[in-house]
Amino acid sequence: MSRFFNIHTHHYHSTNQVIEILNTYPSDNISTPFFTCGLHPWHIKEETYKTELKLLDYKLSKENCLALGECGLDKYSEVDFELQKKVFIEQLHLNTSHQKPIIIHCVKAYQEILNIHKQEKIEQQFLFHGFRKNALLLKQIHTEGHEVSFGVNLMKNPNLQTIFANLSMERIFLETDDTWFSIEEIYQKAAELKACSLDELKIAVERNVERFFGHKFH
Repeated sequence: MSRFFNIHTHHYHSTNQVIEILNTYPSDNISTPFFTCGLHPWHIKEETYKTELKLLDYKLSKENCLALGECGLDKYSEVDFELQKKVFIEQLHLNTSHQKPIIIHCVKAYQEILNIHKQEKIEQQFLFHGFRKNALLLKQIHTEGHEVSFGVNLMKNPNLQTIFANLSMERIFLETDDTWFSIEEIYQKAAELKACSLDELKIAVERNVERFFGHKFH
């Protein structure tokens, strides 16, 4: 029987019916079955990031670390933007020996992040989490070989709901991020928008998640 997959959460409470992938930071102690790890652009410090990169390298070597991230760029962050870019690029290159996909945090910097992927010749796929932008940007992201995930904004944003309703079932990823919504609620809304059954959606999302992370969830 297919399960619910929450591909990006800050609050871990998995059950037999839900598989959650916990977002973590390099210095965290981790005891969850599946996690991702990265330096978030809000929390980068010039004096500590090199130490954190060493910790990150170790975390990425773990089999149950499914992706690098969340990492990326945020123009609203108080951290210097050039420092953000430097640390983001260093994380991407660090990841080349681990070959993990990458969960992206992006605020007002989509083109910069897409350009970095090309300029730095990064082979690993990006997934922009918490997507809530427009159809044109989504088409560009998909055309360039990347993915997005949808979360709580799917519950209340009419424009996003229209975009989602027109999305291929092969491009659907769902998350709760740092909200207290349940993944079951988000799946219910997603199934309603896609005019499909909950079981159909669960089967499609599980297939997508296994493909993106390169991991079979038995």
